[in-house]
Amino acid sequence: MNRGETTVESIDLYNKLIRELLDDIGESLQSAVSPGERETTLSRMDKVLEYLAAQFDLEEKDGYLTHVLEEFPNWHPQLQHLQQEHRLLQRQFREIRLRLSATAEKSDISCELRRHLPDWIARFRQHQQREDNMLHEAFLLDVGQGA
Repeated sequence: MNRGETTVESIDLYNKLIRELLDDIGESLQSAVSPGERETTLSRMDKVLEYLAAQFDLEEKDGYLTHVLEEFPNWHPQLQHLQQEHRLLQRQFREIRLRLSATAEKSDISCELRRHLPDWIARFRQHQQREDNMLHEAFLLDVGQGA
């Protein structure tokens, strides 16, 4: 297995772990979050931040989607936008996490999470879909050119 395959597998693993954690956090929002569950939820959010950083670092290592840019240099603005979304998604999730940790320890954080987390998850999934679409389109165009 070459380095590129290992990187793709690692990115896929981080993506899977992030989705599982977000699903777990979402399930915990079905009812009031007890003080014990609060710490578990905050810990899961810390893991999401850790995995997001690792996934985005791997995606950007040696240049963000460099192989796509080499073949399709006119796609630079779209790739740059996707890369900027990495920072935005991380910052927004960190802000949600900080807001929750600042919430009084005895209070129920589920209302705050219900208010902010679904929108963030939707933006994260849209971002991933745009990345996947771009890679898919690049592959199809590359194959179509007989490469």
